[in-house]
Amino acid sequence: STTSSLERNVLLAQPCARYIQYDEANSKLYYVVNGLTQNQSGIYCTDYSGDEPVTTLLSAGKAKYLTLVANTKLYFADGLNDYKLSYILTSSTNEPRNLVVDEKIKNLYWLGNNISGALYYTVNKLAGDYIEKYTPSTAQRLKLTSDAGIDFQLINGYLYYINTDKLTSLTFPYCT
Repeated sequence: STTSSLERNVLLAQPCARYIQYDEANSKLYYVVNGLTQNQSGIYCTDYSGDEPVTTLLSAGKAKYLTLVANTKLYFADGLNDYKLSYILTSSTNEPRNLVVDEKIKNLYWLGNNISGALYYTVNKLAGDYIEKYTPSTAQRLKLTSDAGIDFQLINGYLYYINTDKLTSLTFPYCT
């Protein structure tokens, strides 16, 4: 596989970096490091705009599915709060994590352009997972399916995904 020099620098500096997001306009790389404990984990920013890269801890604690939106907010599943959808601003450090959706989530994607769009994710419920859409500009949530999914793509207004729900994928194996 090919790795850019920017990614190599991050991988060398943080061998456990995951969910890498790049803000090309500001030459900043955002990523998550999940250690064994909350204190060894966090969301980091490495700024490549100067002569030397500068790495800053933005928020301590575990996180998953980091997603950069409009170069101003980082949405993620917050490990400090049962992996519920939360965000922090990219402009500050040690900021408290802001709860967005009081549900445990997984597989978070931003679909749309850099300014307008929506977050798509799987709500992780004991009684059954489902795909939901959250539009930050209106704070509106919309349940889209009754099954779980991964690898979301939005094409001409239609959401395509891989169905990972065991019940519905076994009951209805063929899509038309």
